Amino acid sequence: MRKTPFPQEVGTMKGKLYWLAFKKDDEYWLSPYRAESRQDALRHGMEHVLDRELVAVFSEDTDLSPQQMLDLASVMPRPGSVFRRAE
Repeated sequence: MRKTPFPQEVGTMKGKLYWLAFKKDDEYWLSPYRAESRQDALRHGMEHVLDRELVAVFSEDTDLSPQQMLDLASVMPRPGSVFRRAE
């Protein structure tokens, strides 16, 4: 099992680990979230986190560092945009 940088934030919930990338003003950051699917993680980020904008979702399967995720989050199409590819 892969260790996460912030295990206290994801607890013992079951499901795959997703990294939600958020933006507020000009600042980007990652927040871990366990969900049964990417769609569930997207829904959580868009409907339950209202004080910042969800800009990307990365799964634990990606071999990206946190800094690479943040760099990509600043240039990726936003979730739900017309440029988003179908899964």
